[in-house]
Amino acid sequence: MTGIPKILIVEDDENLSYLIGEHLSENKFVPTICNDGKKGLKKIKEERFDLCILDVVLPDIDGIQLAKEIKKIDAHVPIIFLTSRNLRSDKILGYEVGADDYITKPFDVDIFLFKIKAILNRSKANENDVEVLPIGEYKLDTVRRCLITDNNSLKLSKTESGILVCLIKSKGNPVSREDIMNDVWGKSDFFISKSLDVYITRIRKILKEHTSVHLETIHSFGYSLNV
Repeated sequence: MTGIPKILIVEDDENLSYLIGEHLSENKFVPTICNDGKKGLKKIKEERFDLCILDVVLPDIDGIQLAKEIKKIDAHVPIIFLTSRNLRSDKILGYEVGADDYITKPFDVDIFLFKIKAILNRSKANENDVEVLPIGEYKLDTVRRCLITDNNSLKLSKTESGILVCLIKSKGNPVSREDIMNDVWGKSDFFISKSLDVYITRIRKILKEHTSVHLETIHSFGYSLNV
């Protein structure tokens, strides 16, 4: 987490979401408000947030499913459920999908703010454990799975990140397709080999568009990164 924390609010009560956003702005946070789950999911795909506040009952994608989708995109982003559903089973389900807190309405705004700050502080402390690997003048954050360039942070899938880690740790030496498949998938076969081709194409496109790093194909062997 760097700079002013960015917080995504997905809440279909427009008055409540506005009040939360105003309170966060007054306390030096940057809120982004979405009033349905689809818009919230679109935002999380477009931007990186430091924390997500989700209602459970939403008009399209419910908050529980939305949290699952968010965790697929960014497994480490903290999530707070803010909802009128207060059954014990609802709370358990919320924590099972990865919530850091489950707050029921009505709620105390000041206590809510303290909880946000506490969660963000824990998240910031955890960033000290992040393994960052250099790719020339760029960096790969292996925990948040993002490629850090001059002025951007590009989200990667788990597989894309795994392949890059395998190549980076070879220190510029060629890595065989067999080694990449065994390292990333745990085995190698015809179908995984086809998947590897797809991911190599994606990674090559990302590197070409955003960095000066070149992913070279070693004929009949594998790949190497040239920086």
